[in-house]
Amino acid sequence: MILIAKNKKSLASRLNNRLEVWGNVKVKTDIGNSPKEKLIKKIWGKISPIYGFSSGGDAGTIKNTVNLKIMIRKTDISNANWIIYKGQRYDISHILPNYDSNEYLDLNVFLHGE
Repeated sequence: MILIAKNKKSLASRLNNRLEVWGNVKVKTDIGNSPKEKLIKKIWGKISPIYGFSSGGDAGTIKNTVNLKIMIRKTDISNANWIIYKGQRYDISHILPNYDSNEYLDLNVFLHGE
């Protein structure tokens, strides 16, 4: 018999953020094929902040930098895709396999426009 601690959550139960995976797809138009942004799929993920900081920019502006790690189940995704969460776009910096569990991927993402 296998006993599981009641207070330990399974890895899958921690994927509690509903995320949208977007990408460019080719659409046939009158003048040929052109790229169009399209929702590819909705997935569940766990979002963990890595770091964030503000720095001074040109002409008295402030530049904010936000990096996050998103854990998702293994799926077909690439650096050309991006994640939308609560209306905010996050570009994928790189994708790593999750070495604790081969069934998951870790996405390193940053806030779009940085």
